[in-house]
Amino acid sequence: MVGNVDIVPAIKTDHSALILQLHKIEEGVKGPGFWKMNTSILNDAAYIDEVKKKVLTWREGAKEVSDKRVIWDWIKYNVRLFSLDYSKRRAKANREEEGRMQKKNQDAQDNFKKKPCVEIRMAQEECKIGLKRFYDKKTEGITVRSSVRLA
Repeated sequence: MVGNVDIVPAIKTDHSALILQLHKIEEGVKGPGFWKMNTSILNDAAYIDEVKKKVLTWREGAKEVSDKRVIWDWIKYNVRLFSLDYSKRRAKANREEEGRMQKKNQDAQDNFKKKPCVEIRMAQEECKIGLKRFYDKKTEGITVRSSVRLA
């Protein structure tokens, strides 16, 4: 918050200096923010199938409403709620999968340290390849969100 503003003469310049006194802003409770749909779920066949089924249900639920704009807004509202929930479930599943893959990789490394052999080394390499694919996909999502182009 702005407490005080003043214009004062400055030395060695033909411009005036500004004095701006700010008060500490108290920590406030932040809300969920502005929602933007993660469009990558549009490539997810399970999401598409579920939305198709649910749209029929949502339309049936709005039969008594005669205004098509209200029906359209109702469907959009429900798609938003469903998409939020679906995205959260998918993110949780991805985090759990990442944890499983990291644990499997760590176990393979520990086993190789205890008993170095070709079979365990191959299992360790498979874990590394799986993790690399997972992180490449994760990096792709981050790149899309940040609008960065990789060379």
